Order: sequence, then C-alpha cells, then structure tokens
Amino acid sequence: MFTRTATARKPYHYKLSGLHRVFLIGIEVESCRECGAESPSIPKLGELHRMLAHYLVNKKDRLSGEELRFLRKLPGLPARKFAELLCITPEHLSGAENGRRELGPSVDKLARAVVVEAIKSDETRSILLQYPTEIGEQLAQLRFAYDDHWTRAA
Repeated sequence: MFTRTATARKPYHYKLSGLHRVFLIGIEVESCRECGAESPSIPKLGELHRMLAHYLVNKKDRLSGEELRFLRKLPGLPARKFAELLCITPEHLSGAENGRRELGPSVDKLARAVVVEAIKSDETRSILLQYPTEIGEQLAQLRFAYDDHWTRAA
C-alpha cells in the first residue's frame, strides 16, 4: 500500500457518489500496489454531498438519471415516496433514474424543490415523508358541519 494526494493531474474518481463525472482533488488516497484498488480518505463528506446537491439543483440542463438518484438519496427519500411527491409512478421514476425515460421540465423543477426542502431539516423531511399517504388520507377525510356556523366535524 502507498498513499498519494489526489491532484489536478491525477484526481480521485469518486464513483461511490453514483455520479460518473465527480473527481476529487486534495484528498489522501491509499492504493494497493498489487491490484490497484484505491481507498480514499474524504473529509467532511456531508459538506461535499451538499455542495454536489447545490450544483445539481442549480444547473440549467435537466437532471440526468444518476443526478436525480443522487439528489433523492441524499436526504434519504425512498423511491416510492419521492415518486408520489412528484406525482409520477414509481415505474416512471425508476425509468428516469436508470436513463430510460426523461422527466418533463415541470417534474424536473419539482424534484429539485422537493430535495432542497428535504435537505433543510429533519422536520421538513419528516413532513415530506408523511405526505401524501398520511396527510393525503387526512385531507380526504375532512368533514365540516353547518349549524349556524361552520365547524370541523369528527
């Protein structure tokens, strides 16, 4: 084993991010002389992931499948819930994440907004995870009664 510092000439290809275009510079990387396997030491990983997310949600082009998957997974949103929040089927989301389908422009923008909100706080993430099943069920059961004035019925 030997240790190297990733440089601009020889950066570390951060494949574990799930994004094929991410290369890191300035980190320590242990490499096996025999098999070539590399093991990086990535400081402040959460900060790096938030920086990647910031770049992705602000880019002008539509999200690629791998970018969409990265953004969904960063705040820990399950695919089925994320699809519900985007008002698309889980199959459509899977197709988009695997590069077989594209999201429309409106859904692409909505995906970015949902992720930004989910990253903000655990409370916001929790609310998003409740919607639409629990909150949707509650909304479907709203009943109001009129007896000289409106009240919420049980």
